[in-house]
Amino acid sequence: MTMRVAMVVILSFVLAVGLLAWAGWWRGRTGQQIGAGRSGGDELGYLIDASDRFAPDRIQEHRALQVWIDGLAEADLAELRRVYERAAAGGHMDGAKRELRADAPDDVRRHRLFLLFLLFDHLGDRGVAPFDSFRVGNRAIPEEPVDWSELHEDLRWVIEPAEKYGSLRFESRILDYIDGMGESERAEVRRLRARFAVDAERMEAVGGDAPLKPRTPADFIYNLTTFFAYLHWQESGDLPGRRDWDRWAEDWRRLPKQRGAADDSERR
Repeated sequence: MTMRVAMVVILSFVLAVGLLAWAGWWRGRTGQQIGAGRSGGDELGYLIDASDRFAPDRIQEHRALQVWIDGLAEADLAELRRVYERAAAGGHMDGAKRELRADAPDDVRRHRLFLLFLLFDHLGDRGVAPFDSFRVGNRAIPEEPVDWSELHEDLRWVIEPAEKYGSLRFESRILDYIDGMGESERAEVRRLRARFAVDAERMEAVGGDAPLKPRTPADFIYNLTTFFAYLHWQESGDLPGRRDWDRWAEDWRRLPKQRGAADDSERR
């Protein structure tokens, strides 16, 4: 009986060791396959992984981004440097540019790339090497002119303010800009807002039902609307509602002489 028990114990031990060895081999094998897939079939996979680790959604807000950067450990920065240098050395910005500007983009991947590149750009702004070379990031992608050709002629007045104020994409940047505006510029923005309110529905229809893509007329018009809303919030403490937009539209309609003079000046 004792001999049988001893044999069972020995066989159980051998089996356990064998299973552990097999499990280790399998983990190594599957890990190699995942790694091979990321570096081979998907040259940008390591960028997506880095974004998942180091670029949370909340960094879209400017102040939250600065707090996040302040909290990065040296080990985090070292890993981000390796990722940055790999992208620069591998020429992977070409692939990233194609994904970011694709006509039918993978919105999740595009968002992840954008956030990681946003982090790289702001590290560069702080003079942190190698990010200050701006070889990898959103700034490494040349901005293409916005194609306003399909915008109706009587709405084309919005192009200049949309490109000026619609480029302020973050809440803190918008509020910082509004805080710095003089009274003459505030008055001009209120005038533009009233004019915009008259054609708000037509403006909102620009781009149709297509997904909102960066550096398109729909994107700039949307951001301009956000700027107008934050101006009202900063001055009144509330975001504008339907009644506010209707009131601004009515204000514009009540000023035919000023409106006509402004239209004539812009046409000249």
